[in-house]
Amino acid sequence: MFRLSNFLRHATTKDVVINTGGNYFNFLFAGIYTLLFVRVFTPIEFGVLSVLLVLSYLLANVLSFGMPAAIYAHIPELLPDKKKAIEFAKTNFLLLTCLSFSSLIVLYLFVDIIDTNILKLGAPKHLYALAFLGSAFYIWQNYVRDILNAAQKFLHINIAINVSNILKVIVLVVLFGLGKLTIGATLFVLGILGPSIVFLMVLFERKWIITSLVTTRIDSRNIKVGYTLTYFIATQLFSLATRVDLFMVSYFLSSIEVGYYSLSQRIILAVVTSADSITQVLSPQFAIAKTKKEVIALFKRSFTYMLLPAGMFIVGIFLPEFIYDLVFTPNFSASTPITKLLSFAYIPFGFIAAALLFFLYTIKKPVHLLVVNALLLVIFFIGNYVLIPIYGLFTPPLVALTAFVVVSLYIAVFISLELKKL
Repeated sequence: MFRLSNFLRHATTKDVVINTGGNYFNFLFAGIYTLLFVRVFTPIEFGVLSVLLVLSYLLANVLSFGMPAAIYAHIPELLPDKKKAIEFAKTNFLLLTCLSFSSLIVLYLFVDIIDTNILKLGAPKHLYALAFLGSAFYIWQNYVRDILNAAQKFLHINIAINVSNILKVIVLVVLFGLGKLTIGATLFVLGILGPSIVFLMVLFERKWIITSLVTTRIDSRNIKVGYTLTYFIATQLFSLATRVDLFMVSYFLSSIEVGYYSLSQRIILAVVTSADSITQVLSPQFAIAKTKKEVIALFKRSFTYMLLPAGMFIVGIFLPEFIYDLVFTPNFSASTPITKLLSFAYIPFGFIAAALLFFLYTIKKPVHLLVVNALLLVIFFIGNYVLIPIYGLFTPPLVALTAFVVVSLYIAVFISLELKKL
């Protein structure tokens, strides 16, 4: 009982609660936005808005170019020397801005081709301009978030983001009341106004940062090209791996089965958010761990926290079917057994994510993450391609479980080898 009490009072536990709660508040606000939008826009307009928002978020993720990993890997070590930490932050911020903005400009030059041949929205170019500009602001916001998370200032950034969410809802409701809520206005509020509020709140509390950023020099030695490039490729492989099952279901099965599986996948990804929130908290701690004893203690603590998403998946397995029907309506009752099987398959996910932090931040060898995600992609692709025509919707859970077991064995072997070197 005493050990449990100490665990609950641990500073990391507080940070996990803050960060996980903050991320789920983001989900809540996303739901509020959706409820508002379906009352304002026609199905066609809502479809255009949804695709442009997804495009904006997706580009912000892809065009981060692996920078989040570099931040978590190096900022915690540099923090004792504030000058070096600011040099690192400024150098990489300017690099990220140049790379991402250049990419967005090039994409905008081809927006007519993208709209006509790929997205087929028929949306005017100014809406794409707003979506791309929103991506740029999201990239900046995510950079600020990652810096503060790496400095273990989780409460500050979560307050800023959720105050921004509240103000965005207020502005959207006011525009709705005035009859001025358009797709363009929505893209501006969510993608430009929202991140701007976050910047203002963060800088208001840290006015000294502005002077420091202006006077601090740029040092190219802070650019970790090999590290960030490897991480960037690895994250893109993971994004493909976690989406290829839906693509295969869409390719082989009927539209209604795609709908059933989409719901199940959304439920699983909502739980995965809690694992992501925990890894954000743990990442700075893995970055400063140096000895075998420190790493093992951190593993024990990490796996204890990962009992939260694992427990949520277990609840999903045993949750009565009538609750699924109550929440998602009986129209989607066919997705319930798939959700339960996926929940079982994803139980190891959080523990795998925690273990990978050792490779990324303690020994700084992202090649292991690259191998793990490549294995996931290969198994997900081949397994679903071969078995979906035979077993239908029951295939993805089986393939996912197989993939997680395989990568768990790989991780266990190489962690044991790397620990001997510490």
